[in-house]
Amino acid sequence: MAGWAQAGTDAESSRQFRERRERLMGAAIAVLDEQDPAKGSFLDVAAALQRGQNLAVARKRLTVLDERRPTGNMAWTYPIMAVLLNGDEHLDEANRARIGDWWQTYWPSCGDTESHWVMYYASLYLAAQHYPRSGPARWFNGQSAAENLAESRSYLEHWMKVASSPHTTILRLAQSATDARPWIVGTQLHGAWRSRDGGATWSDRSAGLPTKHIFVLTFDSEVKGRLWASAFEEGTFYPDDFGLTWLDGGLHGAYGFDYFFVPVARC
Repeated sequence: MAGWAQAGTDAESSRQFRERRERLMGAAIAVLDEQDPAKGSFLDVAAALQRGQNLAVARKRLTVLDERRPTGNMAWTYPIMAVLLNGDEHLDEANRARIGDWWQTYWPSCGDTESHWVMYYASLYLAAQHYPRSGPARWFNGQSAAENLAESRSYLEHWMKVASSPHTTILRLAQSATDARPWIVGTQLHGAWRSRDGGATWSDRSAGLPTKHIFVLTFDSEVKGRLWASAFEEGTFYPDDFGLTWLDGGLHGAYGFDYFFVPVARC
């Protein structure tokens, strides 16, 4: 039953994703206005180039955008690579050359957060692939395409390893107020894990959960052994045996940020 429910959920999620993608792509292309070349972002241009629609207007808008020195650091590198890769077939030579010039003269910051670094290095990786034989003189940082590719690959592989490790992506740790021995952790990609020896050893307790992304874990303040979990957007689940058997608690489609238990006075 759980497998069937998950398959149905995946199919519906895929359908909704495709519908939303089409709406967003259409809306982005519609922003470009032949009468007003000031309208449209790099991503709007990328959408038009990818679909092969409104091409003359997209190229005209890109020329206007490329006239100004880039700003935004990694928030420039990411959309400009979307333009370059999605528009490779439809880009004119002048805009193509201008983008290459910016990779030579504009030094984008890699930012100061995890998402910034990922955007920066993913963009640099793709750019280095796009200009594979370019030497140090063609790059803002004085490194060759091969060196930029190796540096980016090293960071991205390290990030993927760290981000997918159950020991480093713990989103929540819960400990019962009635029994201090069980520790339950929820992770980003590896489900729920339980320890009964203070964290020395762990066992996977994800069976029965529809996703491996467990965002919230909170022990019930009144029912011994009951634990409430937010399984990303799949709903709320709970066991009454310290994480051994998960039961469906409803709220399907909801994204729980936290659970609180408020004592209720009884007569």
